[in-house]
Amino acid sequence: MNTLWKSLVVGLIVLLALLYYRHTQRPELQLGRRLGKICTIAEKNVSSPERGVDELFTYFGENTPELAHDFGALLVCLGRIDDQREHDDRAREAAQRMWGPLARCGESLQEFGDAIERDPAASRKLQAGADRVTRSLTLLFGGEVEHFWPRSLGRFLHR
Repeated sequence: MNTLWKSLVVGLIVLLALLYYRHTQRPELQLGRRLGKICTIAEKNVSSPERGVDELFTYFGENTPELAHDFGALLVCLGRIDDQREHDDRAREAAQRMWGPLARCGESLQEFGDAIERDPAASRKLQAGADRVTRSLTLLFGGEVEHFWPRSLGRFLHR
């Protein structure tokens, strides 16, 4: 029984350490890891672009909240840096870390994109999904929402 308790305590400590490590990492590293998973989808679906498009939308459907959180955390982190030169250096470093995984698989992404273009069903599916996202963003950030704003806010935003 004594060994069981020791094992549980050690397991709990390891779990807490892993959770602490995960949450103390720089947000751009998390973003880079998350965006890097797009490479895996692209690489394994060059010969099946329609399935790849489905996997991309599934991936973004499941991970957009975390991507948005990480991006927001990065903006807050950068916003807290007072010195302009330090801010700019940190932002450039973050951009390299964030986009690095996608840059490293650029050839695979290009091959996947070409495969989508050659497949009419995959192209239609990708276009329909992109149109839907664009429509959502338009309605959320522009387009038809002005009638919800107080007039004073509308005048301020349209200067």
